[in-house]
Amino acid sequence: MVALARKTLVYEWRRFLPAVLAVGFAGLLQLLQAALVLGIFGSASVYITGSSADLWTGYPGTQSVNLGRPISSGVEMRLLMDPEVTRVEPFQWVDADWRGPSDTGGVSVFVSGIDPRPDGMMFSLALPAALRARLSEPDAVIVDLADLDSLGVEVGDTAAINGHRVRVVGVSRGLRALGGVNVVASLATARQLDTDPANADRTTYFVAKVRHPDQVDEIAARLRGANDFDRYDVWTARDFARRSKLYWMFDTGAGAGVLFLAGIVFLVGAVITSQTLIAAVIGSIREYATLNALGVGVSALRKVVMEQAFWVGALGLVCSAVIGGLLMLLGRAYSVPVALSPAATIVCLSLVMALAVVSGLAAMSSQPLPMTPPSATSVSLQAKGVSKSFVSGRVQSTVLHDLTLDMSASELTLISGPSGCGKSTLLAILSGLQGADQGHVIALGQDLSLLNIRALERFRLLHTGFVFQGFNLFPALNALEQVELPLSYLGLSKTDARRRATESLEEVGLGPRMRLRPSELSGGEKQRVAIARALAKRPELLFADEPTSALDAANGQIIIDILHHIARNHGTTVLCVSHDPRLVGHADRVLSMEDGRILSDHRPTSVPTVAGPGTQEPST
Repeated sequence: MVALARKTLVYEWRRFLPAVLAVGFAGLLQLLQAALVLGIFGSASVYITGSSADLWTGYPGTQSVNLGRPISSGVEMRLLMDPEVTRVEPFQWVDADWRGPSDTGGVSVFVSGIDPRPDGMMFSLALPAALRARLSEPDAVIVDLADLDSLGVEVGDTAAINGHRVRVVGVSRGLRALGGVNVVASLATARQLDTDPANADRTTYFVAKVRHPDQVDEIAARLRGANDFDRYDVWTARDFARRSKLYWMFDTGAGAGVLFLAGIVFLVGAVITSQTLIAAVIGSIREYATLNALGVGVSALRKVVMEQAFWVGALGLVCSAVIGGLLMLLGRAYSVPVALSPAATIVCLSLVMALAVVSGLAAMSSQPLPMTPPSATSVSLQAKGVSKSFVSGRVQSTVLHDLTLDMSASELTLISGPSGCGKSTLLAILSGLQGADQGHVIALGQDLSLLNIRALERFRLLHTGFVFQGFNLFPALNALEQVELPLSYLGLSKTDARRRATESLEEVGLGPRMRLRPSELSGGEKQRVAIARALAKRPELLFADEPTSALDAANGQIIIDILHHIARNHGTTVLCVSHDPRLVGHADRVLSMEDGRILSDHRPTSVPTVAGPGTQEPST
């Protein structure tokens, strides 16, 4: 099968480039928005994710680390009584006021009092051992590198926390917290900074390490059931981190605002992607309509559009992934809170890919229906009492008035008349492209009005050919591929399709030029490719809509001779609609129309001998 989607995408890349960029932009928006959301709200659990503890113990109902209330120090003994708990470590949380060296404005900070020993659990993943050891120094504190400016200090400077003088002994990354500045100190220093006398013998949290981490859920449930040592609750590190994130995402105004902005970003990306991709697909809609007229079903064309949209989406997502990765690295270098898990990445890219495919399909519509096979008959094409009207606003215009006619095989029938007389509408109804308001069309013994859409498509694919005034060729395909394309939907093997396409092009005199694209062919040659495309299917019915109106006299004569040759040599019923007077003298039968009625039906007394299929186009 001809790779129509990929060939069109490569050959007409300029037309599809805006769609690729739009998909890439939408994907980039999604990735960055997801990274920011996950990074910002992930910082709410930095105390948990930056530590190696398996269990967290705190006041019942605590929703986030920063909302902890002190619990009795006796809880530590209860935790150590469980045989699965190997270590317990206190974590002191203090809300405090920071005053820089210049003692200007105050800054609200969170003091995290941790065990400064090298094997301490709190912030074990964020603090190097050497830096952690410096917290053992009196009044020593560590802050995140990104918070130095907001605190107004440098490493080695002194500041005041709750009126107590402290010294910044170092900085690290990964300490930034959501809702305030995080200052890390030793447990001893943190207790000195806590000005509430009620907390003298109490601790905000206890964190613990267990012997078998795979059983941490069962251990937490067991410890949670005993409250002999004051009120407390126990969570696994995973559950407490999720609890903190969900609180900030859904229970605070900040979370609602960020999520609302994320939704707006998604909608903007969706609109840009869909509109740009639909415009790109609609650029090929005339060629798709040509295939549909030749009998290729809308469902088959939908697969082509889906493939085209898939490749556009894939290229765009590759661009967005590369640029997004670079921007995230840049953001991390400047301490921007960004985080993106593989699962979140896949979800974002899948959403944009689905959007690309749906946007492509939005340019087309179909109704999948079963097929009804035609039956053989001696009359090839009949119209019985056919009428057709169109409504514009409140005005109804009748374009066909109770037409009845029949056509035989091996004849070239011409329907002539001025523009607007209804001849193109009649051709569309006789070929099954439109339905009649009244009457019936009998083609090869089959009443087309009894066929559903899928059956009509199948009928046109097997039994009809169509030649258009505007050629309607795919710019990306050469002449041979143009003719092969509808044959691939007939179920022919690639070899048989190639052989039949070659024979048809040779029959219309284009054998030496079958490897050329439409941009390399003249107008007459393009029309001959269109005729070969219809002829290759070996149709019993061939419809031609103004096949010579865009051609000069010499090329028009060649097309007339080829159509007459097809009727004579292939036994095909050829129905041609035209106002070109040159065709009148070459038709076996001429129907003259005006105002939706057939005024005359006559057969010329003599028809000139056709030149044959090898006729060459005159040189220009």
